[in-house]
Amino acid sequence: MKTLKLTLLLITILCFSAYSKTFDFSKPPDDPKDYMLLVTAVFIYESNNNPKAFNAKELATGPGQIRPCRVQHYNDLMGTHYKLHDFANHEKAKEMFLFFARGKSFEKAAKNWNGSGPMTITYWNNVKLILNKLMAIDFNPQSYNAYKLMHDGTIALNHAEQNGFRVDLNYIVKKKDHLKKKMKAAELVFKAGDFFKEWQGSVKDEVNIYSGIQLGKFLYDVKGIKAVKLTATGKGSVDAEALEELDLPELSFYKTRNKFKKAIDVLTGFETEQVNGILHPSYNLHIARTFRSSANSPNMQNIPKRDNFLLNVCRGAIVPRPGHQLMEIDFKGIEVAINACINKDPNLIKYVSDPKSDMHGDMAKEIFKIPKFDKNIDAHATLRQAAKNGFVFPEFYGDYYKQCAVYLAHDWGKLPKGRWKPGEGMEMPEGNLADHMINNGIRSLDAFSEHLKKIETNFWDVRFKNYSWWKNSMWELYRKYGYVELPTGFRCGGLMIPRDVYSYMPQGSAFHCLLWSFIKTNAFLEDKKTDTILIGQIHDSMILDCHPSETADIYAAVRNITTKLLPEAWKWIIVPLDVDAEYCEIDEPWSDKKKYVG
Repeated sequence: MKTLKLTLLLITILCFSAYSKTFDFSKPPDDPKDYMLLVTAVFIYESNNNPKAFNAKELATGPGQIRPCRVQHYNDLMGTHYKLHDFANHEKAKEMFLFFARGKSFEKAAKNWNGSGPMTITYWNNVKLILNKLMAIDFNPQSYNAYKLMHDGTIALNHAEQNGFRVDLNYIVKKKDHLKKKMKAAELVFKAGDFFKEWQGSVKDEVNIYSGIQLGKFLYDVKGIKAVKLTATGKGSVDAEALEELDLPELSFYKTRNKFKKAIDVLTGFETEQVNGILHPSYNLHIARTFRSSANSPNMQNIPKRDNFLLNVCRGAIVPRPGHQLMEIDFKGIEVAINACINKDPNLIKYVSDPKSDMHGDMAKEIFKIPKFDKNIDAHATLRQAAKNGFVFPEFYGDYYKQCAVYLAHDWGKLPKGRWKPGEGMEMPEGNLADHMINNGIRSLDAFSEHLKKIETNFWDVRFKNYSWWKNSMWELYRKYGYVELPTGFRCGGLMIPRDVYSYMPQGSAFHCLLWSFIKTNAFLEDKKTDTILIGQIHDSMILDCHPSETADIYAAVRNITTKLLPEAWKWIIVPLDVDAEYCEIDEPWSDKKKYVG
């Protein structure tokens, strides 16, 4: 399975690459850097590019399948004292290969690497087949580094898969039973209410309260309620989003039922997938077009997070090994930071580099007309989150003011979609949001939308002028070449709309920062032979099952890897990086995590 993943990964990376040179394999390349094409082909043929490959019969080690006699020869020529195991490493194996290949043609270098005798002809023919395939799909000279990142990442994530998340099976059984009883009780209350009685009275047969067709017919045809969302066939929708937006007290049963059902489904997934009380989710690096990861069986990256009830119920099933504690270390604002590194907008760089600045607070102040904005006030903090998730990030990734206006006013501000009346909307120190906005001359969603249109214009023409120029430039480059380049060595191609072009670069590169750090953390834990283990990765965070005596040292090591070693390795990172950490007390579930102060 892992071999298949790596093969698919290699093909995926290379298919989105472009290399304009052609080669005469019988002559040395004009540019020594072009030997990287041969390195990749030889290592793929020798070991599928696996640094841990080992041939016990020949004692051949690493991606280049280096034998003891070659190590001795290399040491004699270089005056070094390497051991065989030192070459179970891409960089060292590449260093040796390039030493012996320099000045030779691809054919001679490959044959010399194999040895001597008639088998070298067969060896060269096989390597040449791989070379031709690489050339046919337009080899990108950065693909080696990109592939190495994904290859090493696959191995590190595989270790986390093997370690897995421990689950509390007793908790799962009891919690599912409890939720089912609560669902049944909620159903009885619903059926005793006037809404259900009116519904039952409108039809001849017995009502099936779980039939979307019957509910939709009653809501929209019998009661004449205006649908806020339509299905593909043009009928009023009754999915969770539509019922939430209708905001009818009589439909609260469905919201509760959907929440309980979601929790039961997640817990059932845990129960089904666990083996001896351990979940071993599969992490994939060859599926997402952004070269981010995905997960399945179960999808630990899809555990509900925004709803506190669901988060606590589902994460309550995840527990550490006995005597251990869970810790989650998460990159802080990594996508925005990487965005700044890529587009180099001076204002964005200032925002992410200066801890005293507050981009989302500044936007909340402007959007909601709060001159004395204070994020320590709960209502203001909520509006700051609204500005962050309802305007700044959507604008960065291609949304526009009209969509943002609905999200900000209705979803976050709890204001109706038409004209506003005093007393409506979320509560604020300045009065209800409607009162505050009316006092500032904005009396409806349409007026708020026009207000946001002016803010959007200023956002791109003044505040982030360079970012706007970059977006336009990237779109033109994509239209010309059919791909966009990530600073981590990958190219995203295929059919894309503008928001894909703007978002794939920071999203993919931000994940690669996490993946690089995950690889280094895994190597650190193995090298130190710790009792602490990596058990998973979720978006921009890594999860560890820590021995309490090691927790502080592990946090310090990961912080050093993520905030110091990573920028040193990738010089294109030009802004400070930071991480947040949360932990649980010994033997406590993941739901009980709290902020870690190292």
